[in-house]
Amino acid sequence: MHIKTGRLAPITKDEMIFIRTLADKEFKSMDLCENIRLKSKIYDICYKLRVSSFEEVLRKVLFYKLFEIDLSDEYLEHVEAYSREKISTLCTLRNTLLDAGKNVSEEFSDFCDISCLWDSGEFEDKIEECIEKVKSDVESHRMFNSVQSFINLVNVKHDFEQMFNIVFDLDDFEFQADAEKVAETFNSLSTKYIFIVKILINYSFPLSIKREITLEEKHFIRFLLYKGDEIDYMQQYNISPLIFNDKLNSIISAYDCENLQELLLKANLEQTLSDSSLLAQAIPLHIKSGNYLLRKYKVIELTEDSYKAHVEHLLEQLDNLRNKNFVVGKNLLMEYLKTFENVADHYYSINGKTDTIKIWFEENVLPLDKVQQLLFLQSELEDIVPYESILTDINEV
Repeated sequence: MHIKTGRLAPITKDEMIFIRTLADKEFKSMDLCENIRLKSKIYDICYKLRVSSFEEVLRKVLFYKLFEIDLSDEYLEHVEAYSREKISTLCTLRNTLLDAGKNVSEEFSDFCDISCLWDSGEFEDKIEECIEKVKSDVESHRMFNSVQSFINLVNVKHDFEQMFNIVFDLDDFEFQADAEKVAETFNSLSTKYIFIVKILINYSFPLSIKREITLEEKHFIRFLLYKGDEIDYMQQYNISPLIFNDKLNSIISAYDCENLQELLLKANLEQTLSDSSLLAQAIPLHIKSGNYLLRKYKVIELTEDSYKAHVEHLLEQLDNLRNKNFVVGKNLLMEYLKTFENVADHYYSINGKTDTIKIWFEENVLPLDKVQQLLFLQSELEDIVPYESILTDINEV
């Protein structure tokens, strides 16, 4: 499951005429009122361009020169000011809802984890048990009320749902239907949005960052998370859309994403959940790297000649970096399992839940910065020799 794509869709001839007509009338979004047909047409175009107002549509048309359009100086000033307000609200909305998703109660997180079995009669009792726990949980209700207050605040001047769908719209009808069912079950609109965010966090976790992110790239990400959109960045740093897209595509690839909105979601999670992510990946990374090393000759055999020396170097680095006693060493593995036995899976994606066990892990298994290096090395190796390709003959080991 992914957030729906954020790429610009082509504007049709009819939409071009419609945009020009409204621009000639100097249409302002606050004048939308109750004209349902007009609102629907504007919303369709906004969704296509991944913006939340007609003014932002005009801003993209002008910046990307999608087609010729003339605006008076006064109206252009309004377009820029209103777009600035919308973009700022959108950044706040994204980060506020992600903070809520990272700090949900254990009860609500349990419910989200098991919600995929909602329509399974076999788990009906378990679902009902989770629902009742959430309904009686003070922490959950505090979160629901806090998010509802934020929704109400945004709705004073904007359309919260429209803006939410720009950054969090699920590309999965089943979970959209579940989200509506959640709101009805808990008689709370805010639970619908928290549920969607938590589901997206769960699907993004652990974070599969494939290489080290440079300081320049971190600045680029922070700008888009907190300061403005892609047009703001290009204007402030005087770079072309071509250069911007090269930068963006490189970072999207590093975060193993499909689009800008998914990137910003994962980048936000990385700021507070990177340690949890590395802890969650420690065992799979050691198992995978162990298999690569056990099948070293097959790995080399599958490697193109021009990459063989580099792959041998990567394997050597993996061997030197990983804790050889972890997973295969019975005593260490048992101590690990004992230390982590009360850590539920969803703890990893709730902010701060793994802080206490992190100390034990770093002292006894591997410092987390080395786990991160292991992740980067293995990602690079997998790009050259896919992991599945070395497992074709499972009886070799």
